[in-house]
Amino acid sequence: LRSFMFENVYRNPRAKGEEAKAKRMLQELYRYYQARPGEMPEEYIQLLEKGERQERVVCDYIAGMTDQYSTRKFQELYVPKAWQT
Repeated sequence: LRSFMFENVYRNPRAKGEEAKAKRMLQELYRYYQARPGEMPEEYIQLLEKGERQERVVCDYIAGMTDQYSTRKFQELYVPKAWQT
């Protein structure tokens, strides 16, 4: 399994070609929620109210997103509706 994952996922040229895009998307989501923490789900807002550091809470929120969810959130926030299919 380890060999398969390295060959087909971690070192796959097609996947590696998308890394920069994924990184940029996550950076933009981070900036967005840093500027608008009240737009995160209630459980994360409650963590902020309890005194958790905002940087950590935003990171935890994004880290808990699936690939599909983070892509969908990015599209909702940054891609004009008329451009979405």
